[in-house]
Amino acid sequence: MLTKSKNIVPAIAIVSVAILAAKFFIILELMRNGKTGLSSDDAYIFLTYAKNFLRGHLFQFNIGETSWGVTSTMWTILIIPFVPIGIIAIKSLGALLLGFTAYFVFRIAKIFSENETTSFLAALLTIFAGPSIFHSISGMDTLLFALFVVASIFLYLKIERYEKVLLIMCILSPFVRPEGILVVLLITISSIFEHNFKYFLKFIIAGLLAMLSFGIFTLVLTGSPLPPTFYSKHTSFNLAYFETLLSSLRNDFSLLFFLPLFAFIPLAMRALSKRHRPSMVLFLAGIILPFGLALGSGAFEPLDRYSYFLLPIWAIFSAIAANSAGKIFQNLYSKLKSDCTASLILTAMLILSLYHLPEWNERNITATEDINAQHIAVTRWILENTSEDDIIAAHDIGALGFMSGRKILDIRGLIFTPALKSKDFALTSVSSDSFAASLLKKYKPNFLVVAKSSYPFIWQDNPALDVIKKFPARNTIKCATSFAILKTNFQKLDSVEYFSKIAPPQLMNNPDFSSFWTALSGGNIDKARKIFSHRRTTIASILRNNMLAMSEQQRQSLAAFLMSHIDDDTLNIFIHDALSK
Repeated sequence: MLTKSKNIVPAIAIVSVAILAAKFFIILELMRNGKTGLSSDDAYIFLTYAKNFLRGHLFQFNIGETSWGVTSTMWTILIIPFVPIGIIAIKSLGALLLGFTAYFVFRIAKIFSENETTSFLAALLTIFAGPSIFHSISGMDTLLFALFVVASIFLYLKIERYEKVLLIMCILSPFVRPEGILVVLLITISSIFEHNFKYFLKFIIAGLLAMLSFGIFTLVLTGSPLPPTFYSKHTSFNLAYFETLLSSLRNDFSLLFFLPLFAFIPLAMRALSKRHRPSMVLFLAGIILPFGLALGSGAFEPLDRYSYFLLPIWAIFSAIAANSAGKIFQNLYSKLKSDCTASLILTAMLILSLYHLPEWNERNITATEDINAQHIAVTRWILENTSEDDIIAAHDIGALGFMSGRKILDIRGLIFTPALKSKDFALTSVSSDSFAASLLKKYKPNFLVVAKSSYPFIWQDNPALDVIKKFPARNTIKCATSFAILKTNFQKLDSVEYFSKIAPPQLMNNPDFSSFWTALSGGNIDKARKIFSHRRTTIASILRNNMLAMSEQQRQSLAAFLMSHIDDDTLNIFIHDALSK
């Protein structure tokens, strides 16, 4: 792709811009925080697996325990040689991937718009719009997957030349991220519309091989054909999440949200004509990828990270829509040149993106500062005040696992393989109070590191836990308001009875309640209220029945917690009924 001299210059220019933009963010982060870091604790989970790979401990987070608690196998493998260099190297790799992603946007936009200037502007829009730079230096697999999506679409448009490469990518798609199977689905359906039945059969086989190989891979490592991240973060399949996805796109990618919608008209016209059949893949990408993400991701949070791969597609749509608008304006006013009009539209969008870029720079700085003030600070305390034999239970395990060298009991379920193999733990109760309580009761760790907002039941009047030290967030943008280290004391007789009564597993088996409680306990109050409004009677009834199994003091605590966030007559009636029993 880079062999042709006419593509070398824009490739170098686009990649250089992406790297320089990311470096500028990193410099500002160093100036404010005095050191660099990562804006997500999950990034440290990748680093831990990669570090252990280097030491010969394959597929191990805790040394000696096989697990696989990451969303991207490919990203984990890719960062292995960069781990010894440091976090700056990981951030630089993400910036490089952003440059490659923008370059493929340029190539695809050029195919459809036939205008190098607007295509180049679409590439710049990919770099500077919304969360691009933020995610590129987060240490997460976000940009790798975005690159995979646009590269796959480009290779499909050039399938006669890159058929074998694309088939290999399709087989490996779920190893980039499980959602990668959506790309195989997109390409397969596109080949049907384009009457390429030869390719259709090949992609069907590639998709089946992808699901089979990935299923066997996760089955061997975790005891389940689905990855632990599915059980840890997913609640239910629900069309309501499509509305959440659109809201996320509108809020985070607002500059790219409205104009690209107009691209569906010219794309549809070209896709349905025999001459422009290749347009079908891009037309379907704007439909299949968002719907597939919304249906398949359930209550995955944060949605902006998982939906980021749609942004480069939206940038391509922007170029197409701008060129179509330019032709319309030219027809209305012949003195206007369509190319100039399209370039002006995209330039205006780019300027608006640059105007909002400081907000994302601030978000990167404050999120990284919070991670350093909480996760990293907690890890240092653990290193100074615990022994190597101590077991540390935690909700956020990334920095702890990467830096502490202690055995980590993951109460969220990402790396806790026995939870997927044992009948003692209900899969639907992963990432809930009941799941965490079951683990604490059975494995009796020495310390617990947790945010109160994530597991409120565990904190309430718990005789088995003593708060040792709190770590408040400085900004509360990315992190919980307060982290705490708690010392466990399982010698107290009443602690066993207490843990047995916390949020019974059957409570989380109901998808309506599960999604409601995940949102509420995670601090997403607006989302919790929306879910409750759709299923108020069911959720209120479950809460009432659960409260009846609690002590009087626990009922009062839970009632106060619920009524402080959910002001609803139906809920109040059920709560008062439970309190009166």
